[in-house]
Order: sequence, then structure tokens, then C-alpha cells
Amino acid sequence: MKVVLILGLFALISCAQSATSEPSIDEAVKLCEREVPRFCVLTTCPLYCNGIRSTNQKNICKAACTNTKRCSVKANVASNTPGNEALDAQNREQLIRCIAQTRDPNFTKTGMTAEDIPWKQFQTPTFKKAIRP
Repeated sequence: MKVVLILGLFALISCAQSATSEPSIDEAVKLCEREVPRFCVLTTCPLYCNGIRSTNQKNICKAACTNTKRCSVKANVASNTPGNEALDAQNREQLIRCIAQTRDPNFTKTGMTAEDIPWKQFQTPTFKKAIRP
């Protein structure tokens, strides 16, 4: 079901290409592939690590909050890092939302609405559960 929703969102984004002012899909993807890991390193990953009970494990987790480790964007669920599934899913969802919002900031073409949460503020249910104290 999630794969269908993700593919549906990509199809909406693809159909929403505009000729002039909005960035192309390639431009939006490149921008968001930079911004989401950067945001993860500074915000999402430390928040995720703070949800770990053991101080030692928290420190190990925070040390791995880099673009190439915990904050690399995984293309699909099969490539999740074991033990990092909630953060991988969070990053993947934020990437999709970032692309959609970059391509359609006025929410007129992708099916998103103004009530949709900006990608930097969005949290998946699994991520919310993982960061709970």
C-alpha cells in the first residue's frame, strides 16, 4: 500500500511539471537530496538518538548522524539500515514531501493542500513512536 502511495505521489509530481517558474523534477530532486540529509544531521537524527534509553547508545547513535551513515536517504524499504528503520522511513517521507513542496509551493498541482505539513515539520507515526521518551 505504501509503495502504491509513493508511486502515486511521484506520478502526481511528474504530471505537475511546469514550463517556467517552478524547478524541474531533476532540480527539485537534487535540491532535496541535499537538504533532507543536511536537515537530518542537524535535527532529525539527534532527536531520534535522544529517544534511545542508554546514554552510551545515545552517544554512539549521535556520532553516526552523518550524511553517509544514519542520514543517507534510502531509496526503498529494502535498503533500510537494520536498527535505523524509523529514521530511514522518516528521511524517505521528508524527501518525497520536499520534492512535492519544492515543485508545487502553492499546492495547486500535486494534490497537496495548504493544510499539509511542511516537510521539515512532518513526522511519520513510526518516527513519533521512536522519539518518545
